[in-house]
Amino acid sequence: MVKILVIDDEPTSVQPMMDLLSGEGDNNIKLCDFVQAETEIYSFQPDVIILDLKKTGEQPPELTGNKSIDSIWKSKFCPIIIYSALPESLAIGEWSDHPFVGIVKKGSGSPQQVKEELDRLKDHLKALQETQVKVRDSLNESFRKVAPQVFVELSDPKERKDAVLRSARRRLAASMDTPTDNLASWEAYIYPPFPEHAYLGDLLQAKDTPIIPSNFSLVLTPTCDLASYPGRKPKVKEVLVAECIAIKDGIDNILTKMQMKPTESALLIDKFDKLVLTQGYYMEYIPIPGLRSRIPPMMVDLKRLHMIPIEKIGIKGSGKDFIRVASLDNPFRNFISWAYMQSACRPGLPDRDVAAWKDEIKREYTK
Repeated sequence: MVKILVIDDEPTSVQPMMDLLSGEGDNNIKLCDFVQAETEIYSFQPDVIILDLKKTGEQPPELTGNKSIDSIWKSKFCPIIIYSALPESLAIGEWSDHPFVGIVKKGSGSPQQVKEELDRLKDHLKALQETQVKVRDSLNESFRKVAPQVFVELSDPKERKDAVLRSARRRLAASMDTPTDNLASWEAYIYPPFPEHAYLGDLLQAKDTPIIPSNFSLVLTPTCDLASYPGRKPKVKEVLVAECIAIKDGIDNILTKMQMKPTESALLIDKFDKLVLTQGYYMEYIPIPGLRSRIPPMMVDLKRLHMIPIEKIGIKGSGKDFIRVASLDNPFRNFISWAYMQSACRPGLPDRDVAAWKDEIKREYTK
């Protein structure tokens, strides 16, 4: 059964559409106005919401255009079909290209268009429902496992509450992150990043610049030095970052250091999975996967470093000079630190006659 909540102040304008959907499969449809919407979302728990857009100036004013979607998704995230005579009032670029939002203009043939949008969103809905069940079951198990120990160890009610939250949260994250199929390269990202403070492994982009590698950098300063919350200030005033470069530039640099000719690039690329991707980096270069329309495929150069004042780093809309676009999740975040240590912090050694040394080893081996 698919539960569909229709939010509209004019029942006659949506009745043909509701009649059509009621005759399809096992849809359970309910209608309410904007005043009742919040209550119905909590009580009805719809799988899909079909939403009219109220005109600016109508009451309540906060439920207009994009704010309607914002308000609904704070209560429950689910697919939304905008069904309005004025869908153009939805700000371009905000929700119009969101995969969980469909848009249909009221008019001749529009009930059938709503049905087609609903059919398109059913695969999205199935994935969402299965994920919600997994999260809920894992959360319930986390509470069941950690709560008894918390109540044995602590007696203060507030300490118990905080400890249950922390312990359950960590166990939930661990239980959800079990090895299954191979991850897509972009699944290394937490996107958008959490807003509290910068992290090791954050990708930064210079504000209001094109999405090209030269405008990105990767944070190398340890997270423990960056953490900022009530009662704690960052331990550093500047953040160490490594600059990003285009894939072609990185491969050309590797070719040069390997003393290979540019014409041998195809050979290097053919072995790129085993030589670079499997171990995660090569020399001072770390490949960074693309995230469609937001992060270009590129490389981090661990020897092209500079410092950025920490007060110039923020999230989108903060007005800061450098925007936290995404964070690398663990264990990829910890890998960045390890790769940097391998590249930049090895002990310096004088040049040696390695050819003669190799001959010595060869003689010993062939004795």
